[in-house]
Amino acid sequence: MLKFIEGDDLVREFHKLMKKSTSSNLAVAFSGKNASARLNIKKGSNIKIICNLKSGACNPDEIQKLRSLIEIKTHDQIHAKVYLTDNGAIIGSSNASANGLAVSALEASGWREANIVVDDRKLLASIKIWFGKMWKDARPIKSSDIELARTLWAKRRQLVAQEQA
Repeated sequence: MLKFIEGDDLVREFHKLMKKSTSSNLAVAFSGKNASARLNIKKGSNIKIICNLKSGACNPDEIQKLRSLIEIKTHDQIHAKVYLTDNGAIIGSSNASANGLAVSALEASGWREANIVVDDRKLLASIKIWFGKMWKDARPIKSSDIELARTLWAKRRQLVAQEQA
Protein backbone atom coordinates (compact mmCIF):
# COMPACT_ATOMS: atom_id res chain seq x y z
CA MET A 1 0.00 0.00 0.00
CA LEU A 2 1.06 3.51 -0.79
CA LYS A 3 -1.46 6.07 0.39
CA PHE A 4 -1.42 9.86 0.29
CA ILE A 5 -2.86 11.67 3.31
CA GLU A 6 -3.03 15.28 4.37
CA GLY A 7 -3.63 17.35 7.49
CA ASP A 8 -5.09 15.63 10.52
CA ASP A 9 -5.38 12.36 8.61
CA LEU A 10 -1.89 11.71 10.00
CA VAL A 11 -3.25 11.31 13.53
CA ARG A 12 -6.02 8.93 12.39
CA GLU A 13 -3.59 6.86 10.30
CA PHE A 14 -1.03 6.74 13.11
CA HIS A 15 -3.69 5.49 15.53
CA LYS A 16 -4.74 2.80 13.03
CA LEU A 17 -1.12 1.66 12.62
CA MET A 18 -0.56 1.62 16.38
CA LYS A 19 -3.62 -0.60 16.97
CA LYS A 20 -1.91 -3.31 14.90
CA SER A 21 1.59 -2.76 16.29
CA THR A 22 3.51 -3.48 19.46
CA SER A 23 5.93 -0.56 19.11
CA SER A 24 6.65 2.60 17.19
CA ASN A 25 9.64 4.80 16.46
CA LEU A 26 9.15 8.46 15.68
CA ALA A 27 11.76 10.73 14.19
CA VAL A 28 9.83 13.98 14.36
CA ALA A 29 11.97 17.08 14.63
CA PHE A 30 9.45 19.41 16.24
CA SER A 31 6.93 18.67 18.98
CA GLY A 32 4.51 21.22 20.33
CA LYS A 33 1.87 21.45 22.99
CA ASN A 34 -0.35 18.37 23.27
CA ALA A 35 1.77 16.18 20.97
CA SER A 36 1.58 13.32 23.45
CA ALA A 37 -2.20 13.63 23.74
CA ARG A 38 -2.76 13.89 19.98
CA LEU A 39 -0.67 10.79 19.37
CA ASN A 40 -2.15 9.01 22.41
CA ILE A 41 1.25 8.39 24.01
CA LYS A 42 0.89 6.92 27.46
CA LYS A 43 3.41 6.07 30.18
CA GLY A 44 5.24 2.88 29.43
CA SER A 45 4.21 2.79 25.76
CA ASN A 46 6.73 1.02 23.59
CA ILE A 47 7.52 4.22 21.69
CA LYS A 48 10.85 5.88 20.98
CA ILE A 49 11.03 9.48 19.76
CA ILE A 50 13.88 11.52 18.34
CA CYS A 51 13.36 15.29 18.28
CA ASN A 52 15.59 18.31 17.68
CA LEU A 53 15.77 20.41 20.85
CA LYS A 54 18.44 22.77 19.48
CA SER A 55 16.06 23.92 16.73
CA GLY A 56 14.11 26.10 19.14
CA ALA A 57 10.92 24.61 17.64
CA CYS A 58 10.22 22.01 20.33
CA ASN A 59 7.95 23.02 23.16
CA PRO A 60 10.12 22.25 26.21
CA ASP A 61 7.10 21.58 28.43
CA GLU A 62 5.85 18.92 26.02
CA ILE A 63 9.31 17.35 25.72
CA GLN A 64 9.53 17.23 29.52
CA LYS A 65 6.14 15.50 29.59
CA LEU A 66 7.25 13.01 26.93
CA ARG A 67 10.42 12.29 28.95
CA SER A 68 8.21 11.15 31.82
CA LEU A 69 6.22 8.82 29.53
CA ILE A 70 8.56 7.15 27.03
CA GLU A 71 12.12 7.01 25.67
CA ILE A 72 13.02 10.24 23.90
CA LYS A 73 16.33 11.55 22.58
CA THR A 74 17.51 14.63 20.74
CA HIS A 75 19.49 14.89 17.53
CA ASP A 76 20.78 18.34 16.53
CA GLN A 77 20.48 17.74 12.79
CA ILE A 78 17.17 15.95 12.48
CA HIS A 79 14.45 17.57 10.41
CA ALA A 80 12.61 14.35 9.49
CA LYS A 81 8.97 13.53 10.07
CA VAL A 82 8.85 9.72 10.19
CA TYR A 83 6.23 7.75 12.15
CA LEU A 84 7.32 4.09 11.99
CA THR A 85 5.34 1.16 13.39
CA ASP A 86 5.60 -2.62 12.96
CA ASN A 87 3.04 -2.59 10.16
CA GLY A 88 3.50 0.72 8.37
CA ALA A 89 5.09 4.12 8.31
CA ILE A 90 3.98 7.67 7.68
CA ILE A 91 6.55 9.94 6.07
CA GLY A 92 5.91 13.56 5.21
CA SER A 93 5.78 17.11 6.45
CA SER A 94 3.66 16.79 9.61
CA ASN A 95 5.29 17.60 12.91
CA ALA A 96 3.95 16.26 16.20
CA SER A 97 1.40 19.03 16.79
CA ALA A 98 0.07 22.15 15.21
CA ASN A 99 2.49 24.36 17.09
CA GLY A 100 5.60 22.27 16.63
CA LEU A 101 7.14 25.19 14.79
CA ALA A 102 6.62 27.64 17.67
CA VAL A 103 3.36 28.96 16.29
CA SER A 104 -0.06 28.45 17.79
CA ALA A 105 -2.62 26.10 16.34
CA LEU A 106 -4.62 29.12 15.16
CA GLU A 107 -1.58 30.63 13.40
CA ALA A 108 -0.84 27.32 11.67
CA SER A 109 -4.45 26.55 10.77
CA GLY A 110 -3.98 27.45 7.10
CA TRP A 111 -0.84 25.36 6.65
CA ARG A 112 -1.17 22.34 4.41
CA GLU A 113 0.63 19.14 5.36
CA ALA A 114 1.25 16.16 3.10
CA ASN A 115 2.29 12.62 4.00
CA ILE A 116 2.61 9.15 2.51
CA VAL A 117 1.59 5.95 4.31
CA VAL A 118 3.58 2.86 3.33
CA ASP A 119 3.43 -0.78 4.34
CA ASP A 120 5.92 -2.39 1.95
CA ARG A 121 8.06 -4.78 4.06
CA LYS A 122 11.35 -3.96 2.29
CA LEU A 123 10.78 -0.24 2.65
CA LEU A 124 9.80 -0.64 6.32
CA ALA A 125 13.02 -2.62 6.92
CA SER A 126 15.04 0.23 5.36
CA ILE A 127 13.24 2.82 7.46
CA LYS A 128 13.88 0.73 10.59
CA ILE A 129 17.62 0.59 9.78
CA TRP A 130 17.65 4.36 9.19
CA PHE A 131 15.87 4.97 12.50
CA GLY A 132 18.31 2.69 14.31
CA LYS A 133 21.25 4.74 13.03
CA MET A 134 19.54 7.99 14.01
CA TRP A 135 18.72 6.59 17.48
CA LYS A 136 22.35 5.55 17.96
CA ASP A 137 23.57 9.04 16.95
CA ALA A 138 20.97 10.85 19.08
CA ARG A 139 21.63 11.57 22.72
CA PRO A 140 19.51 11.24 25.85
CA ILE A 141 17.85 14.47 26.93
CA LYS A 142 19.21 15.96 30.15
CA SER A 143 17.73 18.69 32.33
CA SER A 144 20.28 21.12 30.89
CA ASP A 145 18.92 20.36 27.40
CA ILE A 146 15.41 21.25 28.58
CA GLU A 147 16.65 24.55 30.02
CA LEU A 148 18.42 25.41 26.75
CA ALA A 149 15.27 24.44 24.86
CA ARG A 150 13.25 26.85 27.05
CA THR A 151 15.57 29.71 26.06
CA LEU A 152 15.52 28.78 22.36
CA TRP A 153 11.72 28.30 22.40
CA ALA A 154 11.20 31.76 23.93
CA LYS A 155 13.51 33.38 21.36
CA ARG A 156 11.71 31.65 18.51
CA ARG A 157 8.31 32.76 19.85
CA GLN A 158 9.59 36.34 20.01
CA LEU A 159 10.75 36.17 16.37
CA VAL A 160 7.40 34.79 15.25
CA ALA A 161 5.60 37.58 17.13
CA GLN A 162 7.83 40.25 15.59
CA GLU A 163 7.27 38.90 12.08
CA GLN A 164 3.51 38.98 12.59
CA ALA A 165 3.50 42.53 14.01
